[in-house]
Amino acid sequence: MRRIIKLPVLIAVVALIGGTGVMALLLSMQNSKASSAIQETESALRVEALRVHPAHVPVVIEGHGQVHVRKTVRIAPEVSGRVVSIHPNLIAGGRVPAGEPLFQIDDQPYKALVADAQGTVAQLEAAVSRLREESKNEQARLESLQRARDIALAQFERLKELFAEDVGTRTGVDVAEAEYVAARDEADKLTHQLGLYPIRIDEAQCALGSARSRLELARLNLEKTRVICPFDARVKERSIEKDQYAVESVEVVELADDSVLEIPVPLDSRDARRWLRFRNPSAGSEAMWFGAPEPVECAVHWTEDDQAARW
Repeated sequence: MRRIIKLPVLIAVVALIGGTGVMALLLSMQNSKASSAIQETESALRVEALRVHPAHVPVVIEGHGQVHVRKTVRIAPEVSGRVVSIHPNLIAGGRVPAGEPLFQIDDQPYKALVADAQGTVAQLEAAVSRLREESKNEQARLESLQRARDIALAQFERLKELFAEDVGTRTGVDVAEAEYVAARDEADKLTHQLGLYPIRIDEAQCALGSARSRLELARLNLEKTRVICPFDARVKERSIEKDQYAVESVEVVELADDSVLEIPVPLDSRDARRWLRFRNPSAGSEAMWFGAPEPVECAVHWTEDDQAARW
């Protein structure tokens, strides 16, 4: 007797058998990969070991800035007058050595003032010498007058005594007395005049000192007609021409000193605080961010060609 199997039951059995086979295959492949990965991690690696030593190395902070002249001077004449000459290099960008005249102001009026002041000084010097000589002469003359006064006094007293003894006349006594009084008045008058000589000499000496000061001022003004370059300078600006009338204290030339240059370089404040060395701030400077920086050597070079010029 045959048993007939239905179609749906057969398909389910085939599907179950197929799924079981596929799962077994996947499990075998996973196990194979895991074993292969374990074998790879267990392989040896070649390494190189280095010994490390601590050391101090400089910290480099870079910045970019423009070169500026630290010292510039604006020149103005100290006296007024007509400009008679100008240095040939007194042009923008020109260089003038120290000690050479930048420009010259007409010095003829100032020479005349010096000559006039010299004449005044010589006149007052002669006046002081004359007063001193007169004082000496009047002192000698006073001694003579005092001697004549003493003689007249002695004569008057002698005639007075004789007249008291009925010798001589009253007229003779009166004449002797008059002569004595006149001699005494002359001596007193000259004594008073001699007392004024020191005052007159002091006044003349004061006037002489003032005249000498005016002479020195005239000489200084004469020297200031030549405006001298104070240092080896580069001309930045010029606003003066020959035959122009220069006015005292009006700036006409600007000079730059290229021997000292300055480069402001902006730095990050965090780098500055962390790496730059600062001195301890002084008392009363709590509001300052940093103390005064310590001088540190650094390399400066042109950005266009770092090998062309270095400092």
